Amino acid sequence: MDMKIPKVDIKGGYAMKGTILVLNLDGKGPFSIDLGDIEIGFVVKNKRVTRDSEQFFEVQSLKSNVKHLGSLHVKFDNLFGDNPTLTDSANDVFNQNWEDLLAVMRPVIEEAMDASLLEQGKKYLNKLPGSIIFSD
Repeated sequence: MDMKIPKVDIKGGYAMKGTILVLNLDGKGPFSIDLGDIEIGFVVKNKRVTRDSEQFFEVQSLKSNVKHLGSLHVKFDNLFGDNPTLTDSANDVFNQNWEDLLAVMRPVIEEAMDASLLEQGKKYLNKLPGSIIFSD
């Protein structure tokens, strides 16, 4: 399955602790990620099962592949605790170098996305009779 998605806006909360280069990272707070012009492919494996004399497709596995990402903009508040200047600078570095960062982070991002989508797929798709998904 291939999808083209014009825009995705993600908002949430985060907590990070660690070291980037020589800087101590100890932040938590709100974040936003805006993605644009996304092309993504999925391979979904499922198994046909019969429940209550109806056919269902149980999702077994899911693997994604981000084929194209046209834009990415992130904003993490309080990334370096009470140092807003350092937080702003870090956000600027992320946003100016997102393509290089994405290349490095792609496996981790896809793994996290696969786990989340597999959980949602099992939660919702496993409950839908096959006749709703496929006509024959």
